[in-house]
Amino acid sequence: MELERLQTAVQATATLPLRGRVTRVTGPVIEAALGGRLGECVEILTPGLAPLPAEVVGLREERIVLLPFGDPTGIGLDSEVIPTGAPPSMRVGDQLVGRILDGLGRPIDGWPLPPGLEEWSLDRAAPDPLRRAPVRRPLPLGVRALDGLTTMGEGQRLGLFAGSGVG
Repeated sequence: MELERLQTAVQATATLPLRGRVTRVTGPVIEAALGGRLGECVEILTPGLAPLPAEVVGLREERIVLLPFGDPTGIGLDSEVIPTGAPPSMRVGDQLVGRILDGLGRPIDGWPLPPGLEEWSLDRAAPDPLRRAPVRRPLPLGVRALDGLTTMGEGQRLGLFAGSGVG
């Protein structure tokens, strides 16, 4: 009886969130004195700046190595690091068709995210390519050189890559 009462009291007790500090910034790579797991998301809090999300990409002795999902300008040794306990995720759903989002799924078209979206982890298995519908109809890109030499199809996956600064 007494043990159950104590267990209930412990479970109802508010705990302090785990926090760490930035210990090194080298280019885009940030190190923090904090425990963590590979693939976990953290938030970097710097006075006067918006919270900066980052992902744990490495473990070095008793520090975590982070890659931020944004510009690390302004991050310093006074910046606080708070783990979220979850991998990177974004909200998805049919309501997003026609919307303009950034690479993290945040709207950049001036409108808020619609209600009813589902949270999906970005750390997911790739879909089976053999279960995809076949590409049957051409997709005009509006660039005659591409349309004539490299016809793309509706439903085809397409990536455009270039080095930085090449336009």
